Amino acid sequence: MFWGKYEKERLKRTYHAKLSQAISRLEKMDMSSLSQVYCAVATEDRKLVQSGGRAIGMVMKHMTMKQVIRLSEHFRQYTSMEWSIDWKELDIREKKDWYRSDRDYFWVLALGSFHPKGYYRQVCLEEIAGYPNALPFLVLRLNDWVGQVRLAAARAVLTRLEICPLDELFMAMMALDKVKRSGRKDDRTADTLPVFHGND
Repeated sequence: MFWGKYEKERLKRTYHAKLSQAISRLEKMDMSSLSQVYCAVATEDRKLVQSGGRAIGMVMKHMTMKQVIRLSEHFRQYTSMEWSIDWKELDIREKKDWYRSDRDYFWVLALGSFHPKGYYRQVCLEEIAGYPNALPFLVLRLNDWVGQVRLAAARAVLTRLEICPLDELFMAMMALDKVKRSGRKDDRTADTLPVFHGND
């Protein structure tokens, strides 16, 4: 029993050390570490969660909309997001106060809306809806491959549209163009939102 506990603690320390190293690399703009750093938010180590959120915010806040769209397309593909983590059991909202700032929390939610797990994507997009500049991330999920997530995104978009400023709406139009160009043949969720109807 003693050795089993010791081994478990040793593995935990090793894993946390790897996450800390990944965070340091991301702070130096090594984007290949982004997916590994995101796993820090699933730990119960407040320092790791905070430093991981700060590093994610550092890189994402400087991204152009074009870069964000590219990230939304590829983030789930180049990461397993640590399959040992049960993302369905993780309630990101319980750790809101662990982050250095609301903006760090915002960027963690924004990146989480690209997560491979549909349930977790939905939680993130519903939580982010009340934050400034959330609309582009919500719009991107109108083309989600999971129907339930698409519907949640549509509801969140309608809620956000009631309060968002024009500059946020303008940024969302680029995301909408991407959604319409790659729209799913069996679903046109974006077309059900009157504000996005064009003259075409």
